[in-house]
Amino acid sequence: MATGRAWAVLLAAADTSGAVYHVMGRGDRREPIYGDDQDRLLFLDTLAEACEKTDWQVHAWCLMSNRCS
Repeated sequence: MATGRAWAVLLAAADTSGAVYHVMGRGDRREPIYGDDQDRLLFLDTLAEACEKTDWQVHAWCLMSNRCS
């Protein structure tokens, strides 16, 4: 991820089996959260690794310069 960029991640407090969550990250003051395309690929690789380890299923995502959801 881009160095020095703050993330605000909204997660549900409790893990409920079968529930669907909307997870989102945003840069402070609309600042970019990715420095370049390599940062975006690193994010997607990290997300894929987390999904493999936890059996999460990602149904859709959107990577924008200052947010992802």
